[in-house]
Amino acid sequence: MSTQRFTDLLRKQNHTTWEKAVTHRFVQELFDGTIDDSVMASYLVQDYRFLDSFLVLLGASVSTADALEPRLRFAQFIGEIAGDENTYFLDAFKALGVS
Repeated sequence: MSTQRFTDLLRKQNHTTWEKAVTHRFVQELFDGTIDDSVMASYLVQDYRFLDSFLVLLGASVSTADALEPRLRFAQFIGEIAGDENTYFLDAFKALGVS
């Protein structure tokens, strides 16, 4: 039996993709704090557009779950996404001058 963590196995199996992701210019500039405001604003707008579709998907998960426990779990997650994460986007848009 392997003592390797599942996440380590996934990272090893997908090494090339992982390296491309973590060495991407956007990720490096975000990590370094050197990302241009217009680049960050563009990324946030794109990500915020995804948020709407994601909430629709999560709502469908609540409505089609076969028991209360999974419905509650999905509903709690919706609360997190619609609350703190949405507030983050709105605050970031204001700081970056995005309408």
